[in-house]
Amino acid sequence: MRKPRVWLEESKNWSVEHYKLRAYTEGWVDVSRLVQPWTGGPDGSIVGFPPTPAGWLQNRHCLASSATLQFALEVPSCGGGARFAGNKPHWEGKMRLEIVTHCWNYSRLLTYQLSSLVLYPPSQLSVRMTVFHNHEDARTSKVLGFFGGIAVPNVEWHWWQVQKGLLFRRAIGRNMAALESRADWVWFTDCDQVFHKTCLDALPDQLAEQTAHLVFPKYVACSEHLDMESPLIQATSGPPRVIDINPAEFTLKLQDRAIGALQIARGETVRATGYCKDIPRFMRPASRFHRTREDVAFRRFMGTPGEPIDLPGLYRIEHRPKGRRWFWPATDL
Repeated sequence: MRKPRVWLEESKNWSVEHYKLRAYTEGWVDVSRLVQPWTGGPDGSIVGFPPTPAGWLQNRHCLASSATLQFALEVPSCGGGARFAGNKPHWEGKMRLEIVTHCWNYSRLLTYQLSSLVLYPPSQLSVRMTVFHNHEDARTSKVLGFFGGIAVPNVEWHWWQVQKGLLFRRAIGRNMAALESRADWVWFTDCDQVFHKTCLDALPDQLAEQTAHLVFPKYVACSEHLDMESPLIQATSGPPRVIDINPAEFTLKLQDRAIGALQIARGETVRATGYCKDIPRFMRPASRFHRTREDVAFRRFMGTPGEPIDLPGLYRIEHRPKGRRWFWPATDL
């Protein structure tokens, strides 16, 4: 295959600097803050482009013209971002999944999430449950202490305490977990998701022949938007305990992309690229918990909205009060 002629064209269409790479032999490929090719294919071919700091882009035309670009594996012909060519995974024994969540003033919701692993432990895979938290959230610390004392088959509890400034920027923790994880797949989620009966055990069959690097559940059963006074929220009052939801109170909803709580990424991919690690505004510690928009940047980097998979038994507790609001602890969830 002959090497395509390439150059970079600056664009201001995105909130962060965005560049388009044009390869004559392949058409347009949108690449977010990307220049240097990443050699990650099984045969050494170039399958993607890792992010680079903005300062490196001063001589981007030289970098682009000198790069050896071989689109030997899957690269989108138009639209999308950096795309990673898929290969069927090969793992021995049970599939390894790491679930990554953050908790700040959401201890009531976290109680339901951790309870679901106790009540419906996986049998077809091993799970590492990683929760980012800070000791100043005393209620969350009590919940983690309680569940940490419960032995659950095929589940490893992993409580990761960080400074508040790091906790308040969700992408920082996700990046830390991504780079360290040894799992086959990493599920970046939020603590309002509940893994009910059959949910996690359906993953190995769904992912065994999967070639995509980012997938998401096609359906999620959602509750109504609940207030603090709702019975479901109030049921977690008092000392921490194992508690279950009532599935009849939830309604199935179709999902069209891998939103923040539904991003299931291939482990080998995020170990190599991290999670938005080269976008400075997402790696900057914050003084409060900000609205989370990094999942959009992650999808753009992956070059796909994600591939839908059938995953029964996933529930989401919708809620009006937000843990990031300043009037905590009156509205602790």
